[in-house]
Amino acid sequence: QISTNGGFQPVWSPDGKKIAYIRDKIYVYSIETGATTMVSVGTSGAYCPNWSPDSKSIVFSKDMSGEGKIFTKSIENLDEPAEQITFGGGNDFRACWSADGSKIVFTSNRGGNHDIWVVHLSDGHYTQVTDTMVRDGDPYWFTLSNNIAYITGDPPGDTAIVMFDYDELKIDL
Repeated sequence: QISTNGGFQPVWSPDGKKIAYIRDKIYVYSIETGATTMVSVGTSGAYCPNWSPDSKSIVFSKDMSGEGKIFTKSIENLDEPAEQITFGGGNDFRACWSADGSKIVFTSNRGGNHDIWVVHLSDGHYTQVTDTMVRDGDPYWFTLSNNIAYITGDPPGDTAIVMFDYDELKIDL
């Protein structure tokens, strides 16, 4: 048993050595040592954690004055503060790193509807990937390619899973 005080949204690190999960903040459980470490991200409200490809950082969403924003946090240097990645209007959540660690895909309503966006970490540039009349969300960037999969439609009923190659920005249904 990893947590006796609750927890949700568990996610394995790519190296298979750790599990990050949410209680009121982000916690990391080491498979090797059995130790649990709280990853301080300020006040409570962190959700939707995901790992960097090298298993050294976590990307997560955090409520900032009623809107979710995307942050990253090193788990190797816990004294360093979390870094805010997304800014501006809109609710940003469900983030996932690209395989090379240079970009983060996420869901946002910053364009008016829930769509898929990418932020380039080198310069903070945003790319809106989808622009549909239905809800697009829960993106996942495959670790061995530049493919992104996400859910589109109007939950809980009419939905589909879509995959596309980010380099081509051509969506395959």
